[in-house]
Amino acid sequence: MREENVLNYETLITTYNELIKVGHLELAERIKSILETKELPKPSRHNRKDDIETSKYLVELTEQEIVIIQDIFFDLEVANVSEEGHTTSLASFYADCVDIWGNITSHQKTIN
Repeated sequence: MREENVLNYETLITTYNELIKVGHLELAERIKSILETKELPKPSRHNRKDDIETSKYLVELTEQEIVIIQDIFFDLEVANVSEEGHTTSLASFYADCVDIWGNITSHQKTIN
């Protein structure tokens, strides 16, 4: 069962790092804020409660912010296709990121 507007640590930290690289500092700060304040509680019987890499976070971003993130990952996907036009593992990773953020977009209400 998929939870609406919930992403894992790896997706968010990757997003944060890529936003920093391309200079989207305000949006990077919004992701950082999610990582610092929106962690969801882990189940009581979770065997790795202190492991941040198993954490999930509630994502509250506007549609416009999510589209910016998707565009960055799409550009990275394209940039990592081989010269022969074949998908590389890195291009595939970035394509997965586009899809993950696309799922958030379809369920996210605009925040004013």
